[in-house]
Amino acid sequence: MSKIKNYKSTKRRLYKKAQVEAQFNWIFILIAGGLILAFFSYVVIKQKAASEIKLAGKITKQLNTVLTGAKVSSGATELIPISKADIRFSCNDYYIGAASQRLGNRVVFAPEFINSDKIITWALDWNLPFKVNTFLYLTSPLTRYIVIGDSSTILTKINNSLPDTLNKDYFVDASDPNIVDEDDEYVRFIYVTPSPPSHFPSNLNKEFVSGIWISQSSVDKKMIFLKKTESGFSASTEYAYANDPIMFGAIFSDRTETFRCVVERAYKNLNIVAQVYQKKFNELAPFYEGSACEGFYKNNQDISTLISLTNKTDYNIIQSNLGSIMQTSNLLRETNDKAEINSCPLIY
Repeated sequence: MSKIKNYKSTKRRLYKKAQVEAQFNWIFILIAGGLILAFFSYVVIKQKAASEIKLAGKITKQLNTVLTGAKVSSGATELIPISKADIRFSCNDYYIGAASQRLGNRVVFAPEFINSDKIITWALDWNLPFKVNTFLYLTSPLTRYIVIGDSSTILTKINNSLPDTLNKDYFVDASDPNIVDEDDEYVRFIYVTPSPPSHFPSNLNKEFVSGIWISQSSVDKKMIFLKKTESGFSASTEYAYANDPIMFGAIFSDRTETFRCVVERAYKNLNIVAQVYQKKFNELAPFYEGSACEGFYKNNQDISTLISLTNKTDYNIIQSNLGSIMQTSNLLRETNDKAEINSCPLIY
């Protein structure tokens, strides 16, 4: 009997030991499996991050080539294939994922986001009266531009100037039944009408809709950024503008803050270039002392006035000085014409 009890006791101990060992084995398998899974997850994440960095570097190189090429080809427009990715533009930089790239001295007007395998570029020189910058305008075929307005000089200029590569339509009235949803990712309305609109076609009530109203007047040059609301459009910010390249900048920009900042950068460049010309005038003047040409360069008050008017480039100050800036620009243009008539070196 004692031997039977000892046998049963030993059997129970062995059974319990086996249970403990089995539980330990399962725990070990779970821990080992977790570590292996974590390792491979880490490898996948690292590879994905490395792939994204590589792609960002590739697109950055492509985009820099695009920006440089557009800058030296003023007046040209191109449709350029690029690797598809989310590109975000701000005033001074553009971003591809977590990577960022400075725009440097480039003046670029673009929507906040471009997500396309093609990018449209357009370039225009900005002269006031001499060349200050080549403005670059960027967008994609996924953005549809709907121009609305009756006959006016400004409307005609927009219709004739916007590149054919743009995805654009023209309508006389916003109630036109032919304005239909074409499944575009982004839609931007450009109103050249007597007054700003309060709504847009209900069948185009998409998430990414923006708009701008541009005055029909060629004299009172002003425009208003339109903000999308639940019921339609509301007036956001009003801007006066000097000339067409600035107006086109507002058409391509969908964020009023970015547009304002980019224009302020442009006027800062104007101030710098004006100072360069002032130095040129002062260096030319001694060579023409006592001649009919001397007065074009010596103590040129117009260039000094232009520098003074653009010393502070806050847009509110620029707007208040805009009339004087344009008047001074016209005087410098007249001086340049007179210098040519008198066979003197041009001032610009």
